Parts: sequence; C-alpha cells; structure tokens
Amino acid sequence: QGMERVHRPLTTALPAFERGQFNASGATALAGAVRREVEFLVENCKLEPAADAQLHRVIAQMLAAASAMSQNPSASDGVPQLQSAVELYGEYFDDPGLHRAIDGNAPDR
Repeated sequence: QGMERVHRPLTTALPAFERGQFNASGATALAGAVRREVEFLVENCKLEPAADAQLHRVIAQMLAAASAMSQNPSASDGVPQLQSAVELYGEYFDDPGLHRAIDGNAPDR
C-alpha cells in the first residue's frame, strides 16, 4: 500500500518535472507523501532480514529523493531518484498492486 501511495503522486509529478514545470509546491507535497509513506512502511514492515535489508535500500533512496526535492524542485536528483527507487522496489519485491500501477492498470480506489 505504501509504495502504491508513493507511485500515484509520482506519476502525476513526473510529466510536470519533465516539462520543467515542477514547482516548489508540488515538490513539497510529493516529498511529504514520500516521508509519510516511508513512516508507514517502517511501522508495518514484517519482512525476513534479507528482504528487510533490500527494503531499507529503497527507503534510503526515497528519503534522499524527498530531501533533494525539498531543497530544489527542479534538481535532477529528486523526482528521477524517486522514480528509480519505486522501480527498484518493483525489481526486489513481487507487489502485484504496484506492478499494475506501473503498467497503468491499477484499479480505481
């Protein structure tokens, strides 16, 4: 759930970022969403040690992206780094909801 809730605002922000129109308000909102969902992930994490270690790599990248967006919305290491983290999560974990969302087939909620 947490990763899906990161992916949704990311997909909204990505086109604006690519057009050079991602502003401070959007960056603040996206960075806040990332931080909230990271907190959710950490609180609800019940993984085996190896999987937990992989998740923490993704979380570190997500938090670095949130920090970069907060400092400079147009920085090249904010939104793309978050997108990379979501894709990395998809490589490490079999998450059908996220895979549907990435493929554009997520159910309406």
